[in-house]
Amino acid sequence: MDAGNPIEQGGVALIATGTASARSTIALGGGLAVLGGVNLTDLNPQVQVTNTGVTEHGFSSLIEIAGLPVTAKGPLLNSIASTLTVDRKRLLEVDGSFAVNGLGPGPLLRFDGSTVSTGSEIVLVGSAGRLTLDRGLIDAAGTKFFTSTFDTFFTVARGGSLTASTADPFIRLANATTVTMLAGEDFIHVGIEPSGTPPGTPRASLNLSGGGPLLKLQAMNLDLGPGPGVLLRVTESDVSTAGSLLDMVNANLSLTGPVLRTESGSTITTTAGPVIRISGGSLKADVLAGTDGAHNLLNLTGPVLDLTNTNVTLRRVSDEPAGRRISSP
Repeated sequence: MDAGNPIEQGGVALIATGTASARSTIALGGGLAVLGGVNLTDLNPQVQVTNTGVTEHGFSSLIEIAGLPVTAKGPLLNSIASTLTVDRKRLLEVDGSFAVNGLGPGPLLRFDGSTVSTGSEIVLVGSAGRLTLDRGLIDAAGTKFFTSTFDTFFTVARGGSLTASTADPFIRLANATTVTMLAGEDFIHVGIEPSGTPPGTPRASLNLSGGGPLLKLQAMNLDLGPGPGVLLRVTESDVSTAGSLLDMVNANLSLTGPVLRTESGSTITTTAGPVIRISGGSLKADVLAGTDGAHNLLNLTGPVLDLTNTNVTLRRVSDEPAGRRISSP
């Protein structure tokens, strides 16, 4: 939807329900929901699928925000026991202004017992994207995610911005959820520069207030595999949180790269600690914090690690090029 002035839109875009033995199926040659210039007033998720298979065979993301501003009073997606397949692009791509603020409960994207396969990131905030949330982005339980190309799970591109105010986790993966990515890929990248990005494009930003963690892993295993993959990479951009960057409960995280990496004059700021909280489970990584030494800054509040009944294996705590340092108060 796109128009000269935003229009009010009641109701939801799709409700599809099948059964375990007789699933509903939807095959698309374009996006399921392409939104621009609309105010979504319904409090319920715009796309609701249960025991349904949705396949997007074209060159679009499943849900796209572009053009004139979009507002919503509730979530975008609720997927229960369903399979969502996007052959070439993303589940959600935000390349315009999108603000979610209302009484509709739940995260923007919720998955329960589902399978999600994409040809690129699960979620991208593009160079023209301005995403503002009063809730978490993703909540997944017992769900399988697959990304088939050299892309991250979640990306904010140069020029894009995301602001969320919530006490809930920004991304929560729980109850044996799995994430399968190409070996060595980053999980979250803020500041990626897509090909063709004009010179002088502003820094990307990710700002979380309200106290919720950036990432919560609960009763699951996340293995980024061999290679330089990083849990959070920030490139010439800024990340700020009012809660932990990582919160783990009975979960196991393994990567051969650092947990955090800052590059090209980036900043990571936490205004409440701990930076990393782990109860049960394990963390295995090269280092907690790495940098290219190009005037990066970590402003950390509270303890870096808060551990309970946890096994942590690191080569060292931080890793900086000779003659450089990461500054932190």
